[in-house]
Amino acid sequence: MKLYQHHRLRRTAMDELHSNRQIKITTGWMGLFLIGFDTTVVIIAMNQNAPVVLIPFVIATLVSLGAIWWAQHGNGELTASPPFGAEKITPDSSHAQPTKPVDWNYQSRLCRPSPQKGLTMNKHEQQARAAKQARQKKIRGITFGIITVIVLGLSVSLLVSAFSPKTPPPAANTIDITADMGGFNMKEIRVKAGNPVTIRLTSLDNSHHTDGGGKHQWAVDEFGASVVAPAEGTNFITFTPDKPGTYTYYCDICCGGRANPTMQGKLIVEA
Repeated sequence: MKLYQHHRLRRTAMDELHSNRQIKITTGWMGLFLIGFDTTVVIIAMNQNAPVVLIPFVIATLVSLGAIWWAQHGNGELTASPPFGAEKITPDSSHAQPTKPVDWNYQSRLCRPSPQKGLTMNKHEQQARAAKQARQKKIRGITFGIITVIVLGLSVSLLVSAFSPKTPPPAANTIDITADMGGFNMKEIRVKAGNPVTIRLTSLDNSHHTDGGGKHQWAVDEFGASVVAPAEGTNFITFTPDKPGTYTYYCDICCGGRANPTMQGKLIVEA
């Protein structure tokens, strides 16, 4: 009977070892996919001038890594799993195999092994422990799946919204302004207070410029208005100047930023 229990415990430990290795490999590849996906989107967002999606994707990556670690280890030791690196997987200590060879009692005609430390659990304890571990593994797997679906869904949603074509601004009350390394083509803009106005900014510089990468900005702090045009591209913003007065608009990306007089202009809001 004890010999049977010994072989059963050994088989359980080996099964758990293989099961753990399969789970770790799966979540390891899932982690590589999530990291690669988020990193690719961040790079695209930076090139397309969509900084609004950078923070959510960084958060999504951190949440993904946390979910992967929890699914792999729970409260265990943090180790690398394929494809990130080799690992040494140790079975649960409750199913540890005897560290010493089985001491066969040749004086007994039953040829049964002498009792070993760690093999004294009865059948009910083994079943209860196995059921508990199965429940914990199932809960971790479900939680990891839910988090993964949420992260991927949020990522796809942000990606679609960030790179979907914007509705072109109305032709009425739209002001076209260009910018290059020499400054803005317009040094003064006049608008009416209380009327929505659209600024359509075009950058004439290419992406090979080391100072700002060819991007240019048009911003007025008092109205919280700021738009950045990509290299050799166009972007626009619509806002309503509600207070008459003279305000400064500027580009703070390159060529000395807003401290450079050529990268500034006057926005005159008339009553």
